[in-house]
Amino acid sequence: MPLNERLQGIRDGKIALGEGYQTILALQLDGMDPALLPASEFTLLRGALERLYREFDEDLCACNSLTAAVLKTEHGLAALDRIPWEDLVRDRLFLDYLAATTNTDPVIEHVIVRVRKRLFLGNETSDPAPIVAAIAQQCFFNEYIYEIDAEEQVRLTERCESFSGDAPETLRLGMYRPPLSFLDEDAARRLAAASHPDSLDGAITRLVREPLEALDLAASLPRRACPNTQELSESGAYQVLPVTERSARPAVPCPGASVLYRGARAIGLGRGTGVRRLPSAGSDARALSRTVSGRSLANESIQLETL
Repeated sequence: MPLNERLQGIRDGKIALGEGYQTILALQLDGMDPALLPASEFTLLRGALERLYREFDEDLCACNSLTAAVLKTEHGLAALDRIPWEDLVRDRLFLDYLAATTNTDPVIEHVIVRVRKRLFLGNETSDPAPIVAAIAQQCFFNEYIYEIDAEEQVRLTERCESFSGDAPETLRLGMYRPPLSFLDEDAARRLAAASHPDSLDGAITRLVREPLEALDLAASLPRRACPNTQELSESGAYQVLPVTERSARPAVPCPGASVLYRGARAIGLGRGTGVRRLPSAGSDARALSRTVSGRSLANESIQLETL
């Protein structure tokens, strides 16, 4: 089937999501450069990606490079001195990309950091909720690794001190810190129980409801099964619980990690923040690490052989 027909089939829902994902993945592995596509095929590729990010309930990190290339081509982001603000913050593909997977493109990272600062220091758009929510989720996924300059740090301290506890401000601060670090538990549970506009609700689920659920899951585990519980996640979305030897070293999940060697003293199961899969290990592993994330438990079904 010609490429334009395959892309149109993915975009229009005539090709199943799984097959569509494999098609997009193959294009990325083949080194496709969206900038070289005819305009019609570029539009179809973008439409296919939009459908995958909107409907495919799987980790799309394998498509990061191609998606970033589409965004950079369409918005001219290679010229970092000019960011098309109004177009970018309303771009559905850009928003879905940030809210669905961990960005690995340095140009897009630079753009995110600049857009985040502009959003935080001043309201530059009439409806900032979608882009604030998307960036808050992106920073949650990457464990808040982006640098903060002195001006942002001063404003962040001021806003945390005067924090009112409402959802929009939670997500603005959530672009810089995990909400459970500045919300007390009662306020967090009230926020989680409340109804929110669609533009905010998904981010509140990721940043507040699921970390609370993770804490509840962790608290429900028998202490005798996890005598040396160690929380490893800055976002609070997962913990690693060695269940055999106190001396077992927890496997530390990190972006890009896909291999745990045979003979590892601990293995990680689940998806951490619920976005990236963590690997299982060989059958001679000596300890088990469990992810206490509702999203992870729901999205993963990993069958273990005898350890």
